[in-house]
Amino acid sequence: MADGDAGQHGRGSSSIFDRRERSRHARHFRLDAQGRIAQEARHGNCRQSWRRDRRIVDAAGAAEVVAALKLDILLNPYRWKEIARTAARARVPARIGNLRRRNTLLLRCNRFVFYGRVRTGLNEGALNLRDLRALGLRLEPSNAEMAALAGLSRLEPLTAEHRALFAPGRFHLLLQTKTDGHGREWPLEHFLTLIRLLAAERVQVILSGTAAEGDIVRTACPALLAEPNVTDAFGRFTLPQLLAFIAAADGIVSASTGPVHIAAVLGIHALGIFPGGTA
Repeated sequence: MADGDAGQHGRGSSSIFDRRERSRHARHFRLDAQGRIAQEARHGNCRQSWRRDRRIVDAAGAAEVVAALKLDILLNPYRWKEIARTAARARVPARIGNLRRRNTLLLRCNRFVFYGRVRTGLNEGALNLRDLRALGLRLEPSNAEMAALAGLSRLEPLTAEHRALFAPGRFHLLLQTKTDGHGREWPLEHFLTLIRLLAAERVQVILSGTAAEGDIVRTACPALLAEPNVTDAFGRFTLPQLLAFIAAADGIVSASTGPVHIAAVLGIHALGIFPGGTA
């Protein structure tokens, strides 16, 4: 073969060889990947290739766990990629996807619905039930019916220390001003304006959140805690204690964070503030 021919055909030959090698290695990959990871761990190495091996082995392990559950249906209204792919690897028979959401076909769904989530006025749970249309089921519960299906019953008793935070004879309103960086937040000055609009002799405002959030509020807006009807309860609860405290309150005004959703489930008055992009 001439040098020119070698140069012309060499790339194709190399490509064929590479494909054969990749195919041969792929057949043995799952058998030896776990062993290589263990070897790397013993030697204290953390090279990127082994991290990739670990992810693949972990994905295979997750699929085995799901397959052992013998699930029949996957509802995935929020289009979580790893859950969808794991269900496909585990051969879950019915994997439902919403064609209104991008790249649904890439998630290896095999049954489909088509609906939007914007401006429906429906509870998130009621919207999620629309995935069942792929199975021929049309459930359209109202918000009131969805609320009746939700609830928390196994709550810790409210401690005497926390019960003492409530001023007798007033409406007890929790204010959750921060989100721990998980979402857009209403400015603290707006919360201060809200507090000043409330009748101090009728409404007790209790500020709740983590200890770190309390430090931020005290530094950024000390006037918020100087109001006569405000109680500082930052950093005073474990999660179970917070659930019991919310259940004992009368209402909550909260940024976009967990307590407002917990309050709604517990059946107290709950107002969530979800500010726009310019807030």
